[in-house]
Amino acid sequence: MLNGRGKGLVRKDVAEKILALAEKRGYRPNVSARTLKTGKSGTVGLVTGEISERYQGCYAQALLNEAERHGYKLLISTTGYNQEKERECLESLLHFNVDGVFYPLHFDSGSDLFKSLKEKNFPLITRSGKGNFSFVSFDCGKALKELVASFKKRNIRKITLLTWEFDPLSKTLAEEAAKQDLGIEEVFFNPLDRYDSSVFSGTMQHHPEAVFSSSHVEIRNLLEHCTEFGLQKPFCAYTWNMPFEFISDPAVIGVIAYPFRKLVENEFALLLEKIKDSALPAREVVLPAEFLDREAWKKRNQKLRSASWYKKYC
Repeated sequence: MLNGRGKGLVRKDVAEKILALAEKRGYRPNVSARTLKTGKSGTVGLVTGEISERYQGCYAQALLNEAERHGYKLLISTTGYNQEKERECLESLLHFNVDGVFYPLHFDSGSDLFKSLKEKNFPLITRSGKGNFSFVSFDCGKALKELVASFKKRNIRKITLLTWEFDPLSKTLAEEAAKQDLGIEEVFFNPLDRYDSSVFSGTMQHHPEAVFSSSHVEIRNLLEHCTEFGLQKPFCAYTWNMPFEFISDPAVIGVIAYPFRKLVENEFALLLEKIKDSALPAREVVLPAEFLDREAWKKRNQKLRSASWYKKYC
């Protein structure tokens, strides 16, 4: 009765009395007992860098809402982007017997821990597919082709990539640029220190014509650096998910837009799939990204801002 599965088995008046008494005495289901009986805890975990970051915070909130919609609780563990702590956070969630974990960080797929999880068919959702776990990816081929064409219309001959070691999108853009006879220059930054002024001064030393980054933070900081030191701003583009990532500077010619809400919904669906049947093979769900030029992007952004965009996204 108290587990929600007694409907129709007990008379309505009796059921109401039982529920009223349980409420009066503060009854709460024993999660440990339920786990022993069903093998499921009804909880899932998220290992993330910092929920104080706006994107990560929205991602965590979106997962919380999706978990509630499916009758799950979400446990969140933050790493501070410390690789040693990543392992500790994951092991901690496993200690709490979570039914599955969202792991949107880069991990060592060859480590003993992840090999063990794979051998056990543990439900783990990643962002890269490393280790043969299920994941959601974006098809950016068409969007990047249109972005490079947009740069070429402006007589750009070389694109500077503000990137980091594990940035597959920049690598794909470099390949597309080569196909369209555009040069590529890479400037690497540390994702843990996105306000390193030496990165921006180093980038501008070469007087770039155009700059692309998967991080809106890097583009925003670069343009602010140019304003502060009176430098000519290059044409810019970046990936965009949410209204707070909008950059009003006209140097930004457009964005690669990701469908954030669909990402969360599909990641949760993949996790539930594995929780229900851990023997299922890992699989990839591919979502289309799109290139939005400045005008289309402004209209999309204004539409989201005029609506309750937080509810729409999260």
